[in-house]
Amino acid sequence: MKMLKTVIIGIAVLLFVSFTAAQDFSTLSTALSQAKGDYVGSEACGVCHAQIYVWVNGSGHPNKLRSAEQAKGAGIPLPEGLIWGDIWKVIGGHGWKARFIKNDGYIFTAGGKNQWNLATKTWGDYHKDEVKPYKCGPCHMTNYTASGNQDYKPGVVGQWTYDGVQCEECHGPGKDHVLTGGSKGEITIDDTSAGCGKCHYRTDPAIIPAKGGFIKHHEQYNEFLKSGHSTLLKCVSCHDPHKSGGFSVKISCETCHSSVDAVYADSSMGKAGVKCIDCHMPYMSKSAVSERKWVGDVRTHLFNIDLSADAQPFTSDGSQATGITTSEYACLACHYDHDKAWAAGYKGVIHSLK
Repeated sequence: MKMLKTVIIGIAVLLFVSFTAAQDFSTLSTALSQAKGDYVGSEACGVCHAQIYVWVNGSGHPNKLRSAEQAKGAGIPLPEGLIWGDIWKVIGGHGWKARFIKNDGYIFTAGGKNQWNLATKTWGDYHKDEVKPYKCGPCHMTNYTASGNQDYKPGVVGQWTYDGVQCEECHGPGKDHVLTGGSKGEITIDDTSAGCGKCHYRTDPAIIPAKGGFIKHHEQYNEFLKSGHSTLLKCVSCHDPHKSGGFSVKISCETCHSSVDAVYADSSMGKAGVKCIDCHMPYMSKSAVSERKWVGDVRTHLFNIDLSADAQPFTSDGSQATGITTSEYACLACHYDHDKAWAAGYKGVIHSLK
């Protein structure tokens, strides 16, 4: 009887393996038959890289741009007066905000109340009543080229292979990788910070754009270059780019700054549960909404704090960050009943404060 049970289990395992292998082969065959040039799509990658595929799909990257049907399924509401039949695609809607592209390819702006803010579940005005072509390449899609108009939409600048930042946007076209059974020589593995920087800065990596008292969104690369950490670390030293937000963090500040951490752990701030990133990576940037004065919705990667009472976080016209975090964001965001002169009194002693 025991032998029979073993045989039955063995047959079941073999059948399961055979069925799974058949499914995998079918997925790859379909992907290859539907390949767009040398691009096969993320589902093909998921056959061999199943866990990574799950992580990526749960991140914001593939959701930077999606169809109206996908956005509707994700529970994103529509601006008043529109129906889903009016919408071609939706920009974002994963972590901060969603904007809407009409069937002519232009971003919907009429009357304002056209940006859905996820954190507050409120509508905001994005370039109210302006004519806004969709020209967000190459950071919202895969394999972007600036020529032509996607799907012949007059309001769209450029063309691309897949909506959203899919596997092949970072790893390059995967067709030959699949055809060679996963040859590492047939896929791109770019772990440089510049690879991330392609989308995580705006126009010039030497400049950190700002507006309204906050750093603009997706400026992590130029912040990182200003921080001093880029000479020793890369983005992927701390982050797994396949994962979302906080889940992507692989190491903590203490990993490198162990001696500082040992002192800080015994300080009044450390014992109160204040983390390194609360002060050194405050919410100095804004993507959708600010919680209150000096508190945006994206953490900065500048790291360095200058508590001097005369330290300025932005240029005089407010259009650029100066490359430092100041007491407004590192201290007064929580201690809002104090001022910069008060914060300056703690310069050099915060880590050991009792």
